[in-house]
Amino acid sequence: MDPQQIRPEEPQPVIPPVTPEPQALPPDPAVPISYQPQTVSPVTPVVDPLAVTPNPVPEVAVNQPYTGQSPSPPTVVAGASETQPTFVMPLNDGQSSTPTAVVQDVTPETFVPTKKSKKLPIIVALIIIILAGLGGIGYWLMSQNSNPTHVFDKALVNALSTKQVEQITSGSGGYQDLKFEVSNIRDPILSQTTKLNVFGINVTFDGYGTTQNTFIKYDSVSNGGVTVTKAPILNKWLQLKASGSLISGVDSGTAQSVDPYSEFFGQYIFGNFSATQRQELVNYAEANNIYQFNAKKVTKSTLSGQSVFVYPVKLDISKLTDYNKKVAAMVGLTSDETQTVLSGFSSGPTSATLYINIKTDELVKVTAVVSGTSEILYKNFNNLQLPAQPVQQMSYAEYQQQAAALYGVQ
Repeated sequence: MDPQQIRPEEPQPVIPPVTPEPQALPPDPAVPISYQPQTVSPVTPVVDPLAVTPNPVPEVAVNQPYTGQSPSPPTVVAGASETQPTFVMPLNDGQSSTPTAVVQDVTPETFVPTKKSKKLPIIVALIIIILAGLGGIGYWLMSQNSNPTHVFDKALVNALSTKQVEQITSGSGGYQDLKFEVSNIRDPILSQTTKLNVFGINVTFDGYGTTQNTFIKYDSVSNGGVTVTKAPILNKWLQLKASGSLISGVDSGTAQSVDPYSEFFGQYIFGNFSATQRQELVNYAEANNIYQFNAKKVTKSTLSGQSVFVYPVKLDISKLTDYNKKVAAMVGLTSDETQTVLSGFSSGPTSATLYINIKTDELVKVTAVVSGTSEILYKNFNNLQLPAQPVQQMSYAEYQQQAAALYGVQ
């Protein structure tokens, strides 16, 4: 090719050795295209169809040598409006140095409209109905949680489904911290710390009891203004009952103070009863109106940061006694044992104020008046681990001798 034939006012496009993306076609097909043949690298770039102008592209004549004359206008091929060219640079195999442009037809994809499902509106409607139903259930549950009668009934059921509970009683007569393990209502376990003020004598003792073995350990004794905390009889475990029988010399009052069943019964009972037993006890309590209250007089309050309902309750002592007798039969007590553990029950309070946690449906506090105000707190529901059974460190007979020598009484 003679360089003198190139007109100086028309610059020659130079094809680089490697072109990541080929140049777009000039929008005006009348503009002449000049080629400068030269050696190209073995790379075959393909024009992105999306980068090509959507206007119809004329068919370009190919494989014609450069003559130095302006090429004839390209001829538009019929049907070419539906095609887009892709330029492929052939490898330089030494046989030809003339670049070749190959036009490839790209058949556009045919759009097939998706048939709309007639089931879709039905599915959407069902989802809306389900969501509305769930919302209604949530509202109903919230309304039940705000219903004092419903909360009270739930608390009664929960009390009869309890495995462990701690009961703290305080009042003019002293202080008592009882920890119950009642997973097996026929074999309850009691661990306690008690401070009593009786007839001017202050006694602090620890107790541990099962249905077969009971123990007591005196920590301190105050009599006539003199408090004894160090003595041979103090801080030693004494066994009161062994294998279900009282040790010789042990009085019934001392034995009952650490007996799990003596502390198990009362105005409100906790234990892990079966579903059938729970239903029987709840039905009896509701049918006989043992706990009488007016829902309109129930108030809301806060106790230890928790929202509670406060119930002024009247107790039907006669029906409450029968309720305890039904429980005694369920746990396997004989009639004589039942009479012993329920002795003095009729002299209990006839009214009380009950505090029930609205969120957990658990009785958390009771206040009552019996020759002075007493308060009972319940906590650590199903979250207690009692200590192991103690070992006797002094016989009861030796204790009696030491006590008589120390206090002049047994």
